[in-house]
Amino acid sequence: MECGFEKGTIKLDSIRNVFYSGQIVTGSVNFTLDRPITVQALFVEATGEAVVEWIEKETETYNGVKQYKQVRYYGNEAYLRHTQHLVANNGQIQLPAGPQSLPFRFQIPHTAPSTVAGERGNINYKITARLIQANNSAEELGTIFEVVAPFDLNLANDTVKQPVNFELEETDAGCSCFFGSGEISVKITLPVTGYCPGQIIPISVQAQNRSGNEIKKIVYQLVVKECYRTKQPMAEYMPPERVLASVKSGAVLGKTTRNFTVNLKVPDLIVPNLENCTIIDIGYFFKVRVKLSGCDDDLEDESEICLGLIPLIGFTQDEYKHPMAHSLPDGPIPDPLQAPVGINSGVIEPSNSPYTTSQVSHVQSSYPTQNVPYPAHNVPYLPQNVPYPPQNMPYPSHPPDQASTGRAPFCDYQIGFQGPQGTSHPAPYNMPQNYTPYPGPTPASTGYPLHVTMPQTSSPIQPSAPPPSS
Repeated sequence: MECGFEKGTIKLDSIRNVFYSGQIVTGSVNFTLDRPITVQALFVEATGEAVVEWIEKETETYNGVKQYKQVRYYGNEAYLRHTQHLVANNGQIQLPAGPQSLPFRFQIPHTAPSTVAGERGNINYKITARLIQANNSAEELGTIFEVVAPFDLNLANDTVKQPVNFELEETDAGCSCFFGSGEISVKITLPVTGYCPGQIIPISVQAQNRSGNEIKKIVYQLVVKECYRTKQPMAEYMPPERVLASVKSGAVLGKTTRNFTVNLKVPDLIVPNLENCTIIDIGYFFKVRVKLSGCDDDLEDESEICLGLIPLIGFTQDEYKHPMAHSLPDGPIPDPLQAPVGINSGVIEPSNSPYTTSQVSHVQSSYPTQNVPYPAHNVPYLPQNVPYPPQNMPYPSHPPDQASTGRAPFCDYQIGFQGPQGTSHPAPYNMPQNYTPYPGPTPASTGYPLHVTMPQTSSPIQPSAPPPSS
């Protein structure tokens, strides 16, 4: 006997249930009744939020006695809150026996960040249908969908178009008792800072080894970092970085010079854009390690690079095709300046059901508005006259005075990755009292972000090459 949502489904008019930020989502609630029922309410809710949470065991001492307790670290942000009534919510109505198919329609906000599934936090979007009958019995149906927030490298600041340069030097190479001292200089250049998945990064290397020591090898890595923030209590957690791709070049003998190019492929993935998320940061770094023989320590350096969805014009002569195109949303990327008629700021249109109404709740954050407004004061929400991403929106950058902010100088690309102080803290810690929540007013600078956890449109990120052996 089917008297409600038994064997019911929520069907979206999309092959993969994946959408760009700003796209319109259409679908229907489908179920079958074997007899007429009286309904108080039947509505769908579309929600999207970020949640960061973990539990730590802590020790406190009272009068010399140690006590152990568990502390829950938690933070959340909402990006989509929409309710659409499929039957009138101001009285009771009778649904006839037989199959029912009630359509709904809403628009994802252009500012909605990408779906993410991380180690200690995630961003999820879902649709829930609720049926309340006259006897107050309630039933639910649910389905999830994924969001890809597109990032066009051509609309970013000029940093992504600039080259990346490294210069690693050792002025006293070798153990003096075995080798003659001298100078080792390795200059490395990347043509631009912004890349897309599947592209090849040509790494230009100029190695001058004037010492009697040997450069055993040079290792080039693309690594991903992530940072989670909570407000209750205020803390940050940064798990160990992960290697996504790695390549190495051979030895440079003493008293020799070598100039060569090494190619590093950006892994096949869908890069999450978290520009409008303040509690999860992810991004990519390019790292170099020069391994020396003898008694010298390795030479190391790193720089933030930017990964996006749409590549820089003119960087490659070949026509670019995203390697994960089969997992991307259908249709073109929406233009925020050309919102569909009847849909404003992500508001849902009433469905075609004969008894529908629609209402929308505003985006809310767990952060107190008096301390951490979302978005920040200097970042307008849904700008009406700025192309996506907003060109005049200041990209957050690391402050020069790390002590005054409690942040490590990591980056400023479209999301401005800000990790905890240093990278040697595997456990969360409480932030200093003068900590400025992200995003906040910071001086203009150059730098960049990171990335890690990917939407569930594909399998979790796996390193495309294992870390090189020491």
